[in-house]
Amino acid sequence: MTVLITGGMGFTGLHTARAFLDAGQDVVIVWGERMGGAPGGADALRALLNVAGNLKLGEHEGAGLLAIPAVTNGRGLREAGVLPNAGPGLKAPVADGRGAPEIAAALADGDLRALYLLGADPLVSYPGRGAWAKALDRATTVVAHAGVLTQGIREHADVVFPSEVYAEKNGTVVHPDGRQASRPLQPPARIRRGIDLCPSVIRGGGRSRDGSPKRPRK
Repeated sequence: MTVLITGGMGFTGLHTARAFLDAGQDVVIVWGERMGGAPGGADALRALLNVAGNLKLGEHEGAGLLAIPAVTNGRGLREAGVLPNAGPGLKAPVADGRGAPEIAAALADGDLRALYLLGADPLVSYPGRGAWAKALDRATTVVAHAGVLTQGIREHADVVFPSEVYAEKNGTVVHPDGRQASRPLQPPARIRRGIDLCPSVIRGGGRSRDGSPKRPRK
């Protein structure tokens, strides 16, 4: 049996979790990734790890921490390698990239000039709205795939591709615990997926499909 504890983890929560563990039951603490980006988020994450350590969850098979991703299908994106410090399958990357806060800072400083948004509006989706507003103001080119013209897309995007609606998408949905749910729907044949447009946009921007500089034609 697995017990999910989703409320506060003060003394009462610790006592209850310890009682379940002592009774031979697994304890899974469910927590939301957005907690880390909120004020005091670093302290909250340290407290979460302290709770897991005090309960010795690592010593109990089936027990542990279960993160609820901040974005839809966040678990699947992470395991596909959409991370600044990990590749597909959470393997070590060839080189570290930039996370969202670092991308915003690089745009604001002029180290980056272009921004490619896939179904995201940083002014709506991410913490640090002020930093992203400055970043979008400084960006020279913003390309977006969007289903709705939210504020950041409407005010800053130079090119907007319509993104697929749910019924037009293919692939799988990955639950927070790692289970995959295959989608029975198949997109219509006439739909060109956003992921298929990315290579064309990259090549048009002077890069080959793998991201390396494109050689000029003779």
